[in-house]
Amino acid sequence: MKIKEVCEKTKLTSRTVRLYIEEKLISPKYNENYLGRKAYSFSDEDVKKLLDIATLRKFGFSIIEIRQIIESKENSILIIKAICDRKAKTIQNETKRNNSHLVENPILIKNLLFSSSHIKLFSIKLK
Repeated sequence: MKIKEVCEKTKLTSRTVRLYIEEKLISPKYNENYLGRKAYSFSDEDVKKLLDIATLRKFGFSIIEIRQIIESKENSILIIKAICDRKAKTIQNETKRNNSHLVENPILIKNLLFSSSHIKLFSIKLK
């Protein structure tokens, strides 16, 4: 499948898809023409991975954090939980520092960041 089709299926821009390729989050097959331009050919598995990456990005995960998750599939759930815990602590500390009463409950923060249903979803897809 060509990059245009992938962009339609994933709702990502071609620039974003190319960034994920450059960052080695996905490695689609490609042919290179005589000018050095690459024509990518994406598999269904590449598309699934892009959808997972897009979901993680939507929840505020950095590219570095996503790479950790992808590179350690057997520990992906533990990594996701650790990242969520760290983000929750950061939010909690920031709200305390600012005397904010909007988010005082650490459990609520964790639920807002990443619900357990999403974690289960990734455990299925990443294994």
